[in-house]
Amino acid sequence: MLSSKELPTDLVVVSLEYAEWELENDCMIDGRGTPVGSPADWLYKSLVTHGCYRKPRGYVDPIESAKAALEVKITQRKALLADMQRLREAEVQLELDEIVEAETTRLLASDDTDPLMREFLHEMPDFIRARGKDSAIFANEIRRRVRKRLLQEQGSG
Repeated sequence: MLSSKELPTDLVVVSLEYAEWELENDCMIDGRGTPVGSPADWLYKSLVTHGCYRKPRGYVDPIESAKAALEVKITQRKALLADMQRLREAEVQLELDEIVEAETTRLLASDDTDPLMREFLHEMPDFIRARGKDSAIFANEIRRRVRKRLLQEQGSG
């Protein structure tokens, strides 16, 4: 009787997986919600009548489950890599800020004979230069120029 239906093998295999899952999880029940007394007969009848066994409620295909777990793992790893990249960039920025501050402090403590300070003073607008080294605007202008110089050197190096 079953062979006359010519069921596709893949439907039979999937039906067996569904039935096995129900048996493992003690949830093989009939249409009235009563536990099935003879699982083999129940499965056979379903295959003969319907050509397959229905997918049980709560069933998760192992391949789909593995795929979902892998997607979660990949998403988490991508997030970790993005965090690491962000931290590396923050570390580079911190190092650059430290270098800028050290060089700015050195230049503000130097006299006007320092070649870099002379270059910056020459390019600096008169109204800023007139404020003097003790001025926050003057120090900020030196800091800005040091940062610009370092970034140019970093880009060309």
